[in-house]
Amino acid sequence: MKINAIILSAGFGSRLSPLTDILPKPLIPVFGLPMLQLVATNLKLAGIDSIAVNTHYLSDQISNAVSEFPEADSFEIFYEPEILGTGGAVVNARSLLKQHDAFLIHNSDILTDFDLRKMLAYHHKSKAKITMVVLDGPENRVRVTPDGKIHDILDSLGRNPGGQLLTYGGVMVISKSIFDYLPVNPENFSIIRAVLDMMRAEPDAVYAHNISGSYWRDLGTLPEYFSAHTDAISGKIRLPDFEQCKAVRFIGEVKELEKVSLNGFVAGGKNCVIGAESTLINCIILDNTVIPPDSFHSCEVLGPGGFSLHRDHRQLSDIKILQQFKHAPYSVSSLIERGSVRGFYRIRQQNQTSVLMISDGMDQDYDRFVIIGNYLAQHHFPTPKILAYEADEYSILVEDFGNETLYKLVSTHGVNTTETEHYYRLAIDALVDFHFRGLELFRKRSAPLLRTFDKSYLRWESRYFSEHFLSALCQVPENRLKSFDSEFDALAALTDQFPKVLIHRDFQSQNLMIHNGAIRFVDFQGARFGSLGYDIMSLLNDPYTELPENLRIRLEKYFRNQVISHLSLSENEIEKIMVVSGLQRSMQALGAYGFLALNKGKNIYLSFVPAGFAALRNGLERLRNLSEPPLKLDSLTEFINDLKLPEIAEVKPQL
Repeated sequence: MKINAIILSAGFGSRLSPLTDILPKPLIPVFGLPMLQLVATNLKLAGIDSIAVNTHYLSDQISNAVSEFPEADSFEIFYEPEILGTGGAVVNARSLLKQHDAFLIHNSDILTDFDLRKMLAYHHKSKAKITMVVLDGPENRVRVTPDGKIHDILDSLGRNPGGQLLTYGGVMVISKSIFDYLPVNPENFSIIRAVLDMMRAEPDAVYAHNISGSYWRDLGTLPEYFSAHTDAISGKIRLPDFEQCKAVRFIGEVKELEKVSLNGFVAGGKNCVIGAESTLINCIILDNTVIPPDSFHSCEVLGPGGFSLHRDHRQLSDIKILQQFKHAPYSVSSLIERGSVRGFYRIRQQNQTSVLMISDGMDQDYDRFVIIGNYLAQHHFPTPKILAYEADEYSILVEDFGNETLYKLVSTHGVNTTETEHYYRLAIDALVDFHFRGLELFRKRSAPLLRTFDKSYLRWESRYFSEHFLSALCQVPENRLKSFDSEFDALAALTDQFPKVLIHRDFQSQNLMIHNGAIRFVDFQGARFGSLGYDIMSLLNDPYTELPENLRIRLEKYFRNQVISHLSLSENEIEKIMVVSGLQRSMQALGAYGFLALNKGKNIYLSFVPAGFAALRNGLERLRNLSEPPLKLDSLTEFINDLKLPEIAEVKPQL
């Protein structure tokens, strides 16, 4: 069956603006290849002879790109001085499309891997006048009867013979008799209008080709555009151009990749330069883009001349808190969200940066973030200043402490360095000040009310550990879990008796920033009154960094010496507090890893389970070996020592 095709390419692509201010939608690249070329390659593989490409907006760019395609001679450009719509484009390309009995229409923003040859064969065998691709998709407005015929579109004909509503997939094969229902001369006209006119005259003329189950995505919005890249590296798109698609792919040579961190996917075009010490996460890089050294970009399209467009541009453009930046150009980068349900973005305008946090009405800590954050900043704690907030949209703008975390320092330079120990000691200095000066300040009448990490909260943590780690992840039966209840009760009761200070409650290396040579805290909204040993053991038993025992021992002693100047406790008494509180923290961390992996799909947290489990075992052993153990957890200890972890695939965390 000989057939020609037209790829509809004249539109403005307004949903992708401002990317389409510089690049026509048909030329947006997926892993460096323009969508127009991907569609054309698929058409050629199906045996399409010649391809019409209609143009209007940024037409010269499209014409130049087509001239460099393989088999460029088989393409013909049909320029539209005024945009003609989908039907007018067909009329304008009549000379090519009427050469055979039928022709094919393909939207340029549809990425799909269904077999076009099967569709053409089906069209020929059914003797349909029109065969439309349909699927169960985002806009189910095409009525398909059980025998595979289309009887209505957008309820325009008022026909309802049963069947189901499906989405038009942007591809159709049409008999040249459609020209009987189109204007004689090119004018702005919809092809769907002509299809409906044919359906009125010939009720059984239009058939459906259902591709549900095949890959299909409309790349008309930025989130969909980014999702296509994730789909490509996950093997969902069965097209030759994406066979064994690697997460990092450039078309042509890329310069200056020395000491560059590329995470997620990075899809680059031709003649790209990436400066040293840069970090890119889930980025699309257009042709001829130069990225300066020491840059950080996440979830962005990057282009020449400093062009930057975030995946969430449309969503963020209406945020009230960002209206203050509209007087001059600004760019947005995502920040790594880790276990949080909140969204974090870096806002850059000229040489100034700040961090935007967006939450929702389900976030019980939003008000605490604002109230506690303002009070901490007022008293010069090492937390970010709150620059602005909009309570009705759950957005907060805060001071930016940069990209360097204690976790990143350890991951890059290792644990056995003088620099690492230096910053851990600074972290302990800041923590002790937070504990005791914070306790004094938050006990004042003028201070915000804080929660107390009492027995009920502590017991919640051990139930969280049982439910999400022991039960869900390790498949421990319910009757076995209940046998630990009395020991969990005793652990919570003892921890509740320890001296209480102001605690951060998630004091670990990913929440500790290194900024201007000092340690800063983020994610502080969980601050409360709690056990003296909780935060320090969160830091020193941190599964993200796995400190060697000799360093951990030195740092524990450093902390004990600091505490003695504030409390009349012996080193042995402080050690007991640390060991017992550390067990609580280890269980909380393991429960969180199970919850985040199994309930939130964040499998990266499974990578930290072995280290967290080792910390729990070590803590139970330390408890047993204390000269005067304050409690016995024999049943739990024996069980944990015998427990075998499920097989866990290692996932490399992003820095």
